[in-house]
Amino acid sequence: MKKLKLYTVDDKYIDYLIKFDDNIMYRSGANYKQKRKYVGVVLGINGYKYFAPLSSPKNSDYFYKNGDKFIRKSIIPLVRLVTSDGILLSKVKLDSMIPVPDECLTLYDYDNEPDTKYQSLIAKEIICLRKSRELILKNARILYNQKTKHYPNIGYLGSTVDFKKLEIACDKYFK
Repeated sequence: MKKLKLYTVDDKYIDYLIKFDDNIMYRSGANYKQKRKYVGVVLGINGYKYFAPLSSPKNSDYFYKNGDKFIRKSIIPLVRLVTSDGILLSKVKLDSMIPVPDECLTLYDYDNEPDTKYQSLIAKEIICLRKSRELILKNARILYNQKTKHYPNIGYLGSTVDFKKLEIACDKYFK
């Protein structure tokens, strides 16, 4: 079984792709306190390497019942990474996954991460990613098929990137 590893994507490539799709997760902007680290996993889909970014937990990842706080379950476009003791670390945003050429991918070297708190988080995320590998791959393939076959009644597809349009853009990147 091949282990999932973390990667980063070249900033220039992200800037290029954003011209083709507004749903691409960006690394900075008005809603961000600081420039986000653009780290994620790479999955093989339809002959492309797809980069699925990680994202921090938000209030919408939880629900309350009888005053107790619970983590929402993973759904097709979003796989939540939860530790064995029930802590939500982050989520894999499959609805924001993008095709990336090899030349624009860099293996993330978390051993040399200067922020020790972030380094610790990444180490925990890697454990959760490896445990969730099959679910991530399954959901990524389902989402890709739903989006490319234009299922009209699935609400989350409206905020999912246009995979086919981005594959064309990816193919043209170095031309």
